[in-house]
Amino acid sequence: MKNKFLLYIPTLEGGGAEKVFIKLASYLIDSNNEVRLVTAYGNAYQNIQHKGLTIIRVFNKKPSKIKLVNLILRLFLVPFFVGLQLIKFKPKFFMTSVLEAIIFGNFAHFVSCSKSKIAICQAGELANETHPGKLSILLKWAFNRSHLLIANSDGTKTSMINFHKTISSKIEVIGNPIYESKTVKTNNSAGERYLLAVGRLESQKDYPTLLKSFALIKDDLNVKLKIAGDGMLKDELIQLTNELKISDSVEFLGFLEDLDNYYANCIALVLSSHNEAFGNVIIEAMSYGKPVISTRCAGPEFIINNDSLGELCGIKNPRSMADSIIKVVNSPQNYDSDLIIKRAQDFSLERIGNKYLTAITAL
Repeated sequence: MKNKFLLYIPTLEGGGAEKVFIKLASYLIDSNNEVRLVTAYGNAYQNIQHKGLTIIRVFNKKPSKIKLVNLILRLFLVPFFVGLQLIKFKPKFFMTSVLEAIIFGNFAHFVSCSKSKIAICQAGELANETHPGKLSILLKWAFNRSHLLIANSDGTKTSMINFHKTISSKIEVIGNPIYESKTVKTNNSAGERYLLAVGRLESQKDYPTLLKSFALIKDDLNVKLKIAGDGMLKDELIQLTNELKISDSVEFLGFLEDLDNYYANCIALVLSSHNEAFGNVIIEAMSYGKPVISTRCAGPEFIINNDSLGELCGIKNPRSMADSIIKVVNSPQNYDSDLIIKRAQDFSLERIGNKYLTAITAL
């Protein structure tokens, strides 16, 4: 007999948590389960969506150009549809991720009197700018009502326990299912030597530190920097490249779903976040055997557990990041591509999906 899973994520617009849920849904379906996913809107990751996945979108497209309006509509309408699915679909397991969905999914579960088991996937640390603040009491209520809490790194687990000590026995640490075997080979016809950064152009990613560190080493190393991602800070970051006089060596690629060629041909991935609970792009780059230069956050420390995989540097410290870039660019022989790929394989969909399914079905 198939188990029924209902998944709830705020939107499908290209974030890391969304990609994780789309991939987990595929694993669950292939493991002979019935899966539905409720979301407000968005069409990202269609290329990896399982044909057997039923996606219930409350809106065909983003209702408004105003961010606050979209948020209000999501908060008022999407939980209602979640509640309807809990009543009609009668899933055995209900999974949520991202603060908005965790809190309002829990509310929908409570109001609908659902008997489904709740599994909450916490994808960010709770002791920084993503801390729930005034919503703390609602998040604690959701954690209390949950049957299983999944943290995507040891650092995330620690922050959850610090946030709400009574939940420690419910927490399992399971990474994100990001690794995919790659067949794309190096084919850099332009002969460019470049570092690659991937992520939303927002404050958490701390691109100013990356740009300042790049300005320190650009001329000496003769490398370029390509940044894949979009966001509200794009204009500010472009202005900063002008001020630092590095605009001729920095390329903003925008949001791209397919980064295969960029990963395959880069020297290394650079991640400058001042907070990163996991770091999906780290695994994506390592899948190509590429070393990673990252700030010393919870996720990167969890993944880069060997000196042969890359370099960890100080947070908000351009000089420290510049020194790490210099080490990787000047001494590529110190980073074992086979070992890098082997570590990335620890986060394959098969291995991570099995851990998820084992933990959830044991409830």
